[in-house]
Amino acid sequence: MHRIGTKTRSAFRRPLTLVGALLVVLAAAGLLSVRALHHWRNDVIRNNLAFTSVAAADMAARAEAQWRQWPVLGLSGDVPVVDLTPEDLDRSLKAIANDVFSSGHALKGGFWVIQIDEFTGYADPWSPPPAPAFGPPPRSYPVILKQVRDSLAKGAPLVELHEFNSVSVSKTVFTLATHPVRRDGRVVAVAWVRIHIEKELPAAKLTPFLNLAGLVTLAAFVAALLTTMVQRREIHSLNENLRLIERDPSLRLDQRKGMFGSIRYAINQVLVSLEKESRHRQALEAQLHQQDKMAALGNLLAGVAHEIKTPLAIVKTRVQIWQRDLDRYSQENDVPPPLQNESMQLVLTEIDRLSGLLKKLLYFSRPVRQDQMKPVDINDLVRHTVLFAKPRIVQRRVDLDLRLAAASGQVLGDADSLHQAFLNILTNSLDHVEEGGLIAIASRLDRDTRQVVLDFTDNGPGLSPEVRAQAFNPFFTTRHGGSGLGLSITYEIITAHRGTIEFVDPETSPGAHCRIFLPLDKAPAEES
Repeated sequence: MHRIGTKTRSAFRRPLTLVGALLVVLAAAGLLSVRALHHWRNDVIRNNLAFTSVAAADMAARAEAQWRQWPVLGLSGDVPVVDLTPEDLDRSLKAIANDVFSSGHALKGGFWVIQIDEFTGYADPWSPPPAPAFGPPPRSYPVILKQVRDSLAKGAPLVELHEFNSVSVSKTVFTLATHPVRRDGRVVAVAWVRIHIEKELPAAKLTPFLNLAGLVTLAAFVAALLTTMVQRREIHSLNENLRLIERDPSLRLDQRKGMFGSIRYAINQVLVSLEKESRHRQALEAQLHQQDKMAALGNLLAGVAHEIKTPLAIVKTRVQIWQRDLDRYSQENDVPPPLQNESMQLVLTEIDRLSGLLKKLLYFSRPVRQDQMKPVDINDLVRHTVLFAKPRIVQRRVDLDLRLAAASGQVLGDADSLHQAFLNILTNSLDHVEEGGLIAIASRLDRDTRQVVLDFTDNGPGLSPEVRAQAFNPFFTTRHGGSGLGLSITYEIITAHRGTIEFVDPETSPGAHCRIFLPLDKAPAEES
């Protein structure tokens, strides 16, 4: 018994398993924390979007009420022009904004007035001085102006989140709500409100924790990756070793420590059990086969004695007649008598019959030698057999339907013996089909069982269940003048090649259907 595999240090150890498990737990905790922070951030943003939206709507409503009280000088395009100076307009609108912002939430904002085409009425009661006099700070100016113009273009309120990098803090984040202000159905201004929320977001408060969680997650990922690579290497090594065992069942896996060591030990135990079971089964099969063969041999010897007795008696009788005729002719004419051609031909015929019988006995008694087998292409062998029997096929005027698979593969066998087996089956069909009958031979490849399947069918009288049960017994025949050895010899040849042969129910009745299974030695290449 051989050991396979290299004696390398096992990379899968219990400490690594524990560390890997701990890192996985930490990584999971980190991912859950990140998800909770994500929900936290969304809640902060959602609440402040609501605050700014309500404040902007309140400012717009108060501004509309105030606008209706101001006198109008006329229209500038579609926009009513009120009779106020920019300073008065700024002071009135700022009062509205401060009143709305007094509710809290660090609100700031003002108005964009179309009449003067600029920001005015800006209020920021929660920021330290100096505060901008008329509008938003320079960094936020283009962002707020763009949303104001979008709200003007759509004639509807807008609430959005804005983020951009700044110098004082890592990032500026604020919610911005814009709401049109109307007089007489025409938009005269846009109220805008924003809240800075960068300090309320979890990222600002928990940045160190997030950095640590990121490092832990990265470490866990690296550890898991390394563990996966180690396991894949072990599994790959195990698969390669199992492929070697498939070709040589006597091989065994080398022992290692850790989880894969236990797996290897379990596989070795299973292989040992399978090997013992296989040997026991082979011994039983050999014993049963030997018993069957010995029983068949008894029938064979009895048949041989019967078959040899008759031709020998004929030879003896002819020799006695020749002796008597020679004596008589010699006495009457005193000259040697001529030989009779008919008698000589009969002697030769009986001698040929004895020779054929002895040849069949040799086929039956001599097993196929396994050490002399070589790969044989079944399709080529079937074509050779058909070519060999072609004269008789033509003579009987039988139609032959040859349907061979495009690639049937090769079997390990004795080409001469297999040729004899196929010829016996073909001859048996030729003996039973009528003139003008049909014989079909088909081959196919069963990739699931790795076998070549041959089907010999004819439209002759077929076989009854009783005849089918005894078809492969020595000296059993239903044909007058048959020896009864052809199919029994075929059975021995197929069995010696680790194959099986049987008569199955024909697809069309009447007729005979003989099926042969032979194990593949080499399957044809898979089609791409």
